[in-house]
Amino acid sequence: SAPNLFFLVHKSRQVLVQWDELPVDQRRGFITKYTIYLHTLDSGSTEQSVTVSGSSPREKLLKCPDGVLILQLTASNSAGEGPRGRQIFSQPASPAVGLVIVIVFTVTIFTVIVVNLMCWRCVRKR
Repeated sequence: SAPNLFFLVHKSRQVLVQWDELPVDQRRGFITKYTIYLHTLDSGSTEQSVTVSGSSPREKLLKCPDGVLILQLTASNSAGEGPRGRQIFSQPASPAVGLVIVIVFTVTIFTVIVVNLMCWRCVRKR
């Protein structure tokens, strides 16, 4: 079987992934390396692979193209590469532009209401 892969952070052109160590009963020997396969969903680009030593920490910062990513992970031993794990999809975090627009819109409406009330108060006094 293959190790489970998780997204920790997905920014523009970078993704931080982490994976679980395979339980001893599911290994078929000493794991020498892990291979992470990635490609984008949006384009017909070729698949990229990144090899990580089996003794290194089970966390890796990858440089990647923009867009939705599909990642898979395999573990290899002296006999060869094992099966690929489940595909995981990730999309970069959207910028906070939507939140800024909502805040600006709310402040504008509030300001218009207050200015309008101030004008009506002046009209009533006259």
